[in-house]
Amino acid sequence: MIGPISRHRPRESRRDVVHHCHVLRDADRSLANWLGQALPPGVGLRFEPPAPQWVTKPPESLFVDAFLHSVKQDSRGPQSGWSELRDSEGRVVGRQPTTRYFRLTYLITAWAVGQGASGQGASGQGADAERVMAEHEVLGFVIDACARHGSLPGDCLEGALAESGTQAVLECAPADSPTAVSALWAGLGLAPRAHLELVLVAPTRPPMLTDLAPPA
Repeated sequence: MIGPISRHRPRESRRDVVHHCHVLRDADRSLANWLGQALPPGVGLRFEPPAPQWVTKPPESLFVDAFLHSVKQDSRGPQSGWSELRDSEGRVVGRQPTTRYFRLTYLITAWAVGQGASGQGASGQGADAERVMAEHEVLGFVIDACARHGSLPGDCLEGALAESGTQAVLECAPADSPTAVSALWAGLGLAPRAHLELVLVAPTRPPMLTDLAPPA
């Protein structure tokens, strides 16, 4: 499981990650950089499946969880074709396949200490109400950030996403989402709770083809 991810992490320049199958790792880290800028100080960030024990014993006092539960190919952009790289004499020395795009769907939830404390009496109900309000407020920060950005800012991008040369589009709570959230909650062993789905359309550039037949 991936635990808390460091926020405001300086981006390292790596020229090799595009071809080394790191797109999911780099998508998580890019999203962590962006959410780290959107969330208030002191709010934690995790990337793991929500666990039933979080209901009564959350691992942090207040945090957002971004659980990647679906990866599908996106239809935008050409699905075939390539561009040619030529040397100074005009000879083709490489062919670059077109960039592919994948829809990474994250279940965004907020968790605060206090859930389950409402067992008896008005004081318990008050604590539970405060917990719910705190969670809703944190989710609101994510929604506000989505309203400001239609894609991840360049200074948030890591590795494969930074090197792709194309935008990493964000879709917040898409209306046409096919996800059966009720089945997802049942699979996690949790009752439904306030959440939103965040789709990151991640570009990934296949390696350049350089093993070419010599010219006639």
